[in-house]
Amino acid sequence: MRTGFEVKAGPVGILLLHGLTGTPDEVKPISDYLSPRGYSTLGPWLEGHGTSPRDLARTHWQDWASSAWKAYDSLKARCEKIYVA
Repeated sequence: MRTGFEVKAGPVGILLLHGLTGTPDEVKPISDYLSPRGYSTLGPWLEGHGTSPRDLARTHWQDWASSAWKAYDSLKARCEKIYVA
């Protein structure tokens, strides 16, 4: 599994989730805008996404949710407040 991106910039964290057939690259421009303004951002690579239709077909929404929750927990460990986009 790929890792996505993380920018540690401040006490407010924003979890940036990509779309069904996307990758963290599609939400990176949002991070590029928010990080210099003091927001920490995290764009995880959701399980099964961004590689092949076969990989996506082997996963379920529970796998994607698990990827998102792991990223949320990572932000929660170091941020006072978290938003999800």
